Amino acid sequence: MSDSPTSERRHLKRNISLIHLIGIEVGQSIGAGIFALTGIALAATGPSLFLAFLAAAFPVALAMAVLAMLATAEPISGGTYYYGSRFFSPVASFTGVWAYILGAVLGMFPLYALTGATFLKAVIPALPKIPVALLLLAVFFLTNLLGARVAVWIQAVLVAILLLALFLFIGAGMPEVSLQHFSPLFTGGTGGFLVASAILTFTILGANAAVELGDEIIDPRKNIPRSFLIAIPVVTAVYVVIGIVAAGVAPWNSWSDSSLSSVAAFFLRGPLFVFFIVGGGFLAVVTTLNATYLWGTKSLILITEDGLFPKSLARINRRFGTPHWFLIIIFLISSAALIVAGERVETFAVFASLGGIIIFIPVMGAALRLRRHHPQLYARSSLQLRGVIYYLAPAAGLLLCVLVIAILLINLSSHRGGFVFLAIFGVWVAAGVAYSGLRLRRKVGSRRRI
Repeated sequence: MSDSPTSERRHLKRNISLIHLIGIEVGQSIGAGIFALTGIALAATGPSLFLAFLAAAFPVALAMAVLAMLATAEPISGGTYYYGSRFFSPVASFTGVWAYILGAVLGMFPLYALTGATFLKAVIPALPKIPVALLLLAVFFLTNLLGARVAVWIQAVLVAILLLALFLFIGAGMPEVSLQHFSPLFTGGTGGFLVASAILTFTILGANAAVELGDEIIDPRKNIPRSFLIAIPVVTAVYVVIGIVAAGVAPWNSWSDSSLSSVAAFFLRGPLFVFFIVGGGFLAVVTTLNATYLWGTKSLILITEDGLFPKSLARINRRFGTPHWFLIIIFLISSAALIVAGERVETFAVFASLGGIIIFIPVMGAALRLRRHHPQLYARSSLQLRGVIYYLAPAAGLLLCVLVIAILLINLSSHRGGFVFLAIFGVWVAAGVAYSGLRLRRKVGSRRRI
């Protein structure tokens, strides 16, 4: 496997600062979590929604601690694939990214676009949902095609407006919260709480974007852990407070529609409600869509350099410094999935969560082997896990990832046509294992070990 300096990565430009990185991570997180999935989680667990957000943050915190250790030892674009393939198992790492691809084109991109269209429709009812969602996919495809500098500045401005809208929701909603609406707390039982927590796990994974952008980050060994320490607590705190408002302003089972826009309509009126819908709901989703386009191709570039995909796919546009072929493919397949599947928001959400979490399994294995098998890299890390934490964080992260995946697969089976989607997922993963195993067996003689 090649890490040659003559690879396509040499054309990626190092222009993402700490503030831009935090904006990407916050924008990647706040979107699906608050606006696309809060209603689903509220229906599953009721007033314990805010606790489900906290429970979801726990495995993510462990995963991000592990990722920070690896990313500061070897900052590189596509790090999620790189660390697993070099330090654990190339087949497992490829399969993780392979599953992520399915989660992206059948989950993340359609989910974000469809949810953004839903919020615009709340302001302009005559808008057709699917065509607007396709337009959003196209707009941010073009934005990212023009280069990371354009995308990150747009992201920073949109995130600032988004946070203002969320603070409006919190400020206006907290006085309306009543403690009596939190009894009983776990209306969905243990099963409902676990399902809600599993789905919401994906919502805090936005910090993973930093690991995928290593070649484009200014001073990555310092800025990656700093961005984690700021973005993850900010996102989690916002989620918890909004979870309290969403569950506490009225009896949770009084909502015919448990989306956050319905909750906001309870205490926001006129221009304030419109600002929340557009500046909050709409921008939350499109910032996530923008950030996913921005970092979602980086592991694919490394996979191509390893000879697992045709080299032409990873070609970087010399003018804009972007992987235009991968961006085009993602846009076209996501658009096709949206047209074929329609408004299956819950199914898109499960696929998004599956793709977002399964990719971490080989990374946890890589962390467990780093100190013993690659001591020189461990010594270079600016955020070294030590003592029992070195083993506890990746082991617990691995266990929780497997648990979350099991919960999501069980939940997927309950959806309309769920067993068909389970079969698609199973066949896709098995095909990834078989394909990568055969390809790597042919290239084993040329693989360069670190």
